[in-house]
Amino acid sequence: MNDQPHPIHRRQRPAAPVTDKEDGSSLPPSQSRFLARCIEIVALASIVPYAGNPRAHADAQVDKIARSMDELGVINPIIVDKDNVIVAGHGRYAAAKKLGLAAVPIIRVSHLTPAQVKAFRIADNRLAELSLWDDKALAVELKELTSIELSGVEVLDLTGFEIGEIDARLEVVEKEKEPDEADLVEEPEDGPAVSQIGDC
Repeated sequence: MNDQPHPIHRRQRPAAPVTDKEDGSSLPPSQSRFLARCIEIVALASIVPYAGNPRAHADAQVDKIARSMDELGVINPIIVDKDNVIVAGHGRYAAAKKLGLAAVPIIRVSHLTPAQVKAFRIADNRLAELSLWDDKALAVELKELTSIELSGVEVLDLTGFEIGEIDARLEVVEKEKEPDEADLVEEPEDGPAVSQIGDC
């Protein structure tokens, strides 16, 4: 990983216009108020972690996030309130500090009330926990990644899964390829039935 601070290239990037009609007319205010209007690029030092954050991030998790950022870029913005206090993204913030980034992208939710911020901070983590993996679909995706090589990078490491977890997931696909033992039973040869009095 590069230990040198990454330079600030841009301060602000307006979001693309949001339209709902072929002629390009904008969404009405009643709908557009639900959409983030822009992504800002701000100095990492200006962001303030929330002191009461109920979600803990282990060092191993931060290392994985940092690895992903270092190889793929900072794709997922940190969400902050009007005072630059983190609403969601403490793990990404910690990873950015680990990488020595000078700046990161943010989305500012200044339209939320303090109560809404608290609710969203919890919901952002809790709602993600309620989703489930489709084991078969995940195994297929991981299987495809085993045949892909990136220059100097083990692409499977970027998934966040440990090697043992990946092997266990891949077994789902491999087992489906194996024939059922019941299908391997040999059919009896054709011939006259043999029985005698007293057979049960």
